[in-house]
Amino acid sequence: MTFSVLPRSRRLVSSLLLGASLALVGCAGDAARSDGLGADESLLVTQTRLDRVTPQEVAAAYASSMVPNVAKCVAAHPEITLLDRSHVEGFYRVGVVSYFGVRHFVLALLEANGGQPIPVDQLTDMVEPYAIAELSLSVDADGYYVRPANDGGRFLEAELAAREEKALTSAKNPRGTTLRAVREMWREVQEEQRGLDSEWLSPVRISGGSPSLADIRRAMNMPYQVRYETWGNEAIDEFHVAGEGPDETALFDPIADLLRGPGIKKRWYFAGGGNEWSAHYLVVLDEHDQLWGFMMGYSE
Repeated sequence: MTFSVLPRSRRLVSSLLLGASLALVGCAGDAARSDGLGADESLLVTQTRLDRVTPQEVAAAYASSMVPNVAKCVAAHPEITLLDRSHVEGFYRVGVVSYFGVRHFVLALLEANGGQPIPVDQLTDMVEPYAIAELSLSVDADGYYVRPANDGGRFLEAELAAREEKALTSAKNPRGTTLRAVREMWREVQEEQRGLDSEWLSPVRISGGSPSLADIRRAMNMPYQVRYETWGNEAIDEFHVAGEGPDETALFDPIADLLRGPGIKKRWYFAGGGNEWSAHYLVVLDEHDQLWGFMMGYSE
């Protein structure tokens, strides 16, 4: 069976306000410059994101989680052999579990198929081609996926997983560890502090000089309200003890030790907050001129 797909029209990305960032560079003063930050040199700095992904890469991540869920729904409803709209509301429920992603997927398939029934035994084979067709509608000039403003989150989890994997695969490992190992250690901290917002900040390659504060903020997608606080080993310590952050957890100790090692050239701590939110950022520059780091905070 063939089908065509019709185009349809957590605060993970924040806008960088250049004026505010440059003001922060100025306010950082000699303390920032003593750690190798320089506004003049930053004019030569270029950034290469290592997490750019193709529609095919995002579709593969989408299929890896969606196919098993579709298979569970198929197995739970052997009486349905041809799926149409009248079956959808029962099909995506398996016992007390509701697979809302499956619901969205089969509704999209039915719409693309003009409302005609779809053989249930073909559903799992349709997942990845469907995702590739949809994702290919929004790419940049180089063919990399760009999330559309009206996406609605259909492919968000798959996109984030694909981006993280791409960056970890593309990046070089600093001495004494691998970025994948650091990522897994940070995941343990995230699990312990699961009541907080948190992110792994994927590596961005820097070339042409030492990054300024504005470069760092742009590379790590920081909100403009977050302030530069300190650098060096003190940056590690301040992030570690942050109350709405790692909060002195022993699980961060091995990460802190690695960040003090010879594979890391520079370290910076940023923080900010208000009545209903906080954010703490620890960013490092490793020996391969890659910026990466950690974010933890709180929001209502």
